[in-house]
Amino acid sequence: MQGTLSVSSLGLVLPDGSTLFRNLDASFGRERTGLIGPNGVGKSTLLAVLAGHREPSEGGVHREARTALLTQLSRFGGDATVADELGVSGLLRALARAEQGNATLEELSLIDGAWDLPERVATALERCGIAHIDTDTPLGRLSGGERVRVRFAGLLLADADFVLLDEPTNHLDVRGRAFVYEFVAGWKGGLLTASHDRRLLGLVDRIAELRPDGLALYGGNWHFYRARKAEEQEAARQHLRAAEEELDAVRRASRAAAERQERRSSRGRSRFLERQDMPRVLAGARKRRAQETAGKLSDVHGRRIGDAQQRLREAKEAVDELPVAAVDLQATKAAAARRMLALEEVNVRFPGQAHPFWSQGVNLVVTGRERIALVGANGTGKTLLLQIAAGLRVPELGAMHIGARRAVYLDQHAAFLQPELSVLDNLRAGAPGKAEHEARILLARLGFPGNAALKPAAVLSGGERMRAAVACLLAADQAPDFLLLDEPDNNLDLSAMQAMADALRRYSGAMLVVSHDEAFLDDVGITRRFELPACTDGRG
Repeated sequence: MQGTLSVSSLGLVLPDGSTLFRNLDASFGRERTGLIGPNGVGKSTLLAVLAGHREPSEGGVHREARTALLTQLSRFGGDATVADELGVSGLLRALARAEQGNATLEELSLIDGAWDLPERVATALERCGIAHIDTDTPLGRLSGGERVRVRFAGLLLADADFVLLDEPTNHLDVRGRAFVYEFVAGWKGGLLTASHDRRLLGLVDRIAELRPDGLALYGGNWHFYRARKAEEQEAARQHLRAAEEELDAVRRASRAAAERQERRSSRGRSRFLERQDMPRVLAGARKRRAQETAGKLSDVHGRRIGDAQQRLREAKEAVDELPVAAVDLQATKAAAARRMLALEEVNVRFPGQAHPFWSQGVNLVVTGRERIALVGANGTGKTLLLQIAAGLRVPELGAMHIGARRAVYLDQHAAFLQPELSVLDNLRAGAPGKAEHEARILLARLGFPGNAALKPAAVLSGGERMRAAVACLLAADQAPDFLLLDEPDNNLDLSAMQAMADALRRYSGAMLVVSHDEAFLDDVGITRRFELPACTDGRG
């Protein structure tokens, strides 16, 4: 059927020999599918394989669709043009030369059938709400949201039957996300999007959950998936309780059988002592039979206990409880009336700018345990304001007072982590008084169980770095009473995002946070939103 993709026994082995995923069997048609799974499971790689950009190690992909892939990052730097991003720069140059009568035979061959390209480009840009942008505009002059729209226009120009989107709302402001939601909701062909954006996942027709051992499909959107997962988890918990009860019963039966055998052996020894005239050969035979019987019983019950233990392990693996991060609430508690931060007509002036950055000074007061979300379009200075609040940037205009005992700024890259140290050692560097088992409990609840806590910070993914950084901040001996968080939810999978939200919700200090995910802001308990003034260049 036209417009479909299917995979059969698909697998991919990494260069180090480890298996990323295997045994994937699925078919994708003219519906919208949300692809979810934990960080590192291979969602981006799977999309690349489906698009034909990467070969699988085993199995195959059958394409009956023209596919186009939107990767997380552009291939081009800021000096490239809109035409480069659209993939039409060479064709547009050839068309321009043809109009001037200077085209070579090779260029004429290149543009055969593409004479209407300028009109198609204009239509694609208009559909994406950026008709005002010229194809020769450098990408560096565009906002983040505009660059994403340009990339979506490239999807339209590809005339694809099936589009593959890799985290399309990452780093986008509210308006940029609204555009992506509109695009996905209105798409009439096949669509597969890897995402942790719950609003976006609410627009799809089904959910595909990628696991190392396969792909599980759920016939509904995010809300349907969560309901089904809740049912599955309740059934798994019941199975776990039954497996625990079975193991306990098998162990009791084993002990009872051993005790009965011991009593029989004891009675046999007593009769033997009473009958000292029993021939030695017969006595030895009886003793060997008793030992063999005891050994056989021990083997039988050992196998039964082993089987029950295996069923218990499988039942535990099936239970996928979300971690709950323990936080020392007293250590982070801020006085309810304490003025943590006060900004009065604060503004900054960059070199070469005739006017201050914001069109008017920023006035903001944070009191007690307030949780405030900074809102505004990309480029309106949300990160800049966090840096000012953290004392990392001194404003040229206005007045600022920081009343927090310890304000900590967590940037998008968690730069304070020491790359050569493990996650555990990074945590203990800021909390030398914390016992190792307590540190490991917190790390396990934020996604670093066992040996995962020993991974060097240098090899962590973006999502892992953010989780490790939050664990280090909350565990510190001098715990911060004011957190300044710059998109802490970016690059997190859904389970990790929930763990992060749980940890932050239990935090009892003040919080100033930048996030474009409304569901995440609700989860951490935002008390109010503060919108930044417009910029002097017209943004915001």
